[in-house]
Amino acid sequence: MEKDGGRCGYLNEERESGEEFCFCKDGIHRNNCSDGIIVNFEASGKDPQTKLGSTRRIIALVVGGVGLTILLLCSCYIYYKRRPEMKPCCFTTKDDHQALEGYFEKDSRNKEPASIETFLHNYTLGRPTRFSYKQLKKYTNNFSNKIGQGGFGSVYKGQLPNSFTIAVKVLDVATEKSVAQFLNEVLTIGRIHHNHLVRLLGYCFEQSRRALIYEYMVNGSLNKYIHQKKHGINTKGIAYLHEECQIKILHLDIKPHNILLDDKFRPKVADFGLAVLLNRDNSHVSLTHGAGTPGYAPPEMWWMKCGPVTEKSDVYSFGMLVLEMAGMRKNFEPDVSKSSEMYFPGWVFSHHVMNASSGEESRDMDSRPVVDSKWHPCEGKEEKDMAMRMELVGLWCIQFEPSKRPSMRKVVDMLEKNVIIEIPSVPFDPRFPGYGWKNNVPIASQSESTSSSEIAVSSEYLHGR
Repeated sequence: MEKDGGRCGYLNEERESGEEFCFCKDGIHRNNCSDGIIVNFEASGKDPQTKLGSTRRIIALVVGGVGLTILLLCSCYIYYKRRPEMKPCCFTTKDDHQALEGYFEKDSRNKEPASIETFLHNYTLGRPTRFSYKQLKKYTNNFSNKIGQGGFGSVYKGQLPNSFTIAVKVLDVATEKSVAQFLNEVLTIGRIHHNHLVRLLGYCFEQSRRALIYEYMVNGSLNKYIHQKKHGINTKGIAYLHEECQIKILHLDIKPHNILLDDKFRPKVADFGLAVLLNRDNSHVSLTHGAGTPGYAPPEMWWMKCGPVTEKSDVYSFGMLVLEMAGMRKNFEPDVSKSSEMYFPGWVFSHHVMNASSGEESRDMDSRPVVDSKWHPCEGKEEKDMAMRMELVGLWCIQFEPSKRPSMRKVVDMLEKNVIIEIPSVPFDPRFPGYGWKNNVPIASQSESTSSSEIAVSSEYLHGR
């Protein structure tokens, strides 16, 4: 209210005391502007403007703090709800799968390092560690200990600062194919962890210098031992890729060279350069050209007329590997004394099926005759039983028609004696050019329609590398 030429009223903290102050032209007075007494609030510590400013500051700090807290909580909630669900194989697969497909759908013959750099930055954050080339030179003692040579580079033994032993695969030439395999490895094996899969620890990408860093496998590849004595068979690692990841991973190059053995001879699957990521709602993948290793790759990976490529393609390759382990010899040996022994799968089928008692609709493993000791120089019934079990499983896996091949999960059960193994049907198809079977040996169709190129492909396909 106005009083005596000034504006009077109560301060908030003085209302209960009934003390009134007036803001006048010559200063602040008690009760009215004509009392002649100017109040000194600085001395009393009751400056109303100061009180008002302090109150506003406190309110502003409280409101700002509460607002910031709410904002942080909301941000955490949104991140929690939107973050990728962590599956056993640690995949946010659909986006990564589409990204990799999109990358290679474009003309990849002249990929600039910058575009690969962008891809690696966007799709490998928080995954395999990125090492510099300088670091790798230090860890491998300037690449002095070479332990292997592959189709796309050399492998060197090294050691991290924490004394962990590593294998460094340095790519020789930055070809389109090597770039594809490099990115494939980073995106697949770099994102999954399993006891039966070789772990990719990191990679290096500096212009034309590209390398992959793996855990070191002391005993090398299965190929060194496959024809000498039997070691563990890696069924669970492949079954994991097919059935337990958020999406399927088709390896497409199962062979002894790609099964590595640790210090206790435990097998692990390696080399995912040809691997294909397959969404769960897709049943197959189409290839535009032959792929895989001859002698282990299934017919559908070499001839499009055999059908699409699925997880059963890995089953076929695994079957060829199992037969090679069971026979302790290569599946195709042209220098044997008898032609009937040239193609081991044909000999095995003849021995187990053609010589077995006939007239039974379903015969299990116990109905077949004892296996020839020529191919099984093992001692004891248990070892022979395992060898014969491996042969029958192998014959089921290499069925010409993919639909007749078992899943890798069933292969695990058969080898672990969880199910009865029935005598398999004829795995070969003599009607198909270049993939026939007659008198226990592989043949190329002799019909006029068979071209020389088909016969040549058949020879390469059966021999392997």
